[in-house]
Amino acid sequence: LDLVGLAPETAKRYPFQLSGGQQQRVGVARALAADPPVLLMDEPFSAVDPVVRAGLQEELLRLQSELHKTVLFVTHDIEEAVRLGDQVVVLRERGRIAQLADPHTLLTAPADLDVAAFLGRDRGLRGLGLRPAASVAVRPIPGGPGDGAAGRSPHGVRFAGWELMLDDGRRPIGWIDRDATGAALEPAPGFRPDADTLRAALDAAVLSPTGIAVALDPEGRAIGTADREAVLAALATRPPTTNGARQADKAEAATGVRAEAATNATDATDATDGAGGGR
Repeated sequence: LDLVGLAPETAKRYPFQLSGGQQQRVGVARALAADPPVLLMDEPFSAVDPVVRAGLQEELLRLQSELHKTVLFVTHDIEEAVRLGDQVVVLRERGRIAQLADPHTLLTAPADLDVAAFLGRDRGLRGLGLRPAASVAVRPIPGGPGDGAAGRSPHGVRFAGWELMLDDGRRPIGWIDRDATGAALEPAPGFRPDADTLRAALDAAVLSPTGIAVALDPEGRAIGTADREAVLAALATRPPTTNGARQADKAEAATGVRAEAATNATDATDATDGAGGGR
């Protein structure tokens, strides 16, 4: 239970007393208890909301990096497949393989028009989720107090007519337009260069009223800024190994195993059941 992030007292509860996310974690714990060499997960996160799903995905990646288990993960969600898998198998009807590739190759060079259609028109943007934000050139935020914003904070950093307001711990509060009369505080989206992807950095820059994303350290403190041009410039750099492959390389060094994700372009239920995977 501790391994999957559940409190010890959870063991005394009945299934109906657990949330959907907790039930999914119990399922993973039960599977791991038998210490199988290969872990088969058939759409394990399909019944939970997006926030819980993202948390469970992070938990699965953490577990795989610690336990070095080979995981066969079946999903209809291509976003989930490329996030979790080092190798992605796209299946046609009756379980025929349409393409087997690492996430980067799959997104940039689909085998045919059917695979491309399944990946979606935004597959280029999905590819940004495989590249770390560490390649973004971050402009450091200078230290020193600003003039505040109606007493909200003793710190501020000016960019043209906008000012980024920071609290006493140098965490972003928001942007304020100094040239506007009665301007309200606008959100200041941020990203972590050490942990996030180019997609997260670009999303933060697009959502920002200034077109500038705030770079954050692990404690959420502002360490710099990056505009949209800086994020796009990072695209010109050579793509590194995918996120999943980097994790698997660490695992391979110790055990020689890799994690896999499988996704079906048409009917995953037929493919998995027909292969004897069972539900």
